[in-house]
Amino acid sequence: MLEALYQAACLLIRATDDFNCSVLHLEEAKNVKFADFMEPGNTLDITVEMIKDEQDRVSLKATGTKGDSTAVSARLVIRKSRLSDTKPELAELDRFIANHPRQELEKLMLASDAKQ
Repeated sequence: MLEALYQAACLLIRATDDFNCSVLHLEEAKNVKFADFMEPGNTLDITVEMIKDEQDRVSLKATGTKGDSTAVSARLVIRKSRLSDTKPELAELDRFIANHPRQELEKLMLASDAKQ
């Protein structure tokens, strides 16, 4: 469940940053609370809210709900960077890496539109 919160947070950061950062790593997971179990077939609805967006760190509040109850919640701190920050010759690789999440988000949006 924590991994799902992290992945949703990364997608939010990338979309907000116009997919500019190729590398996002979890720096901290604070106040993690597991309140319910997820069983196969259950759906975890995830909400992520940016609390603070500094130059290379983003603080977020993430919640996963199952039905009407909270199953997991956490405060996440994610560090963002680009490979080319330390090795300029990797700029093309940065663009390649950043493009994959953009394509995945487009697929999710198309699937969501098709269901409605």
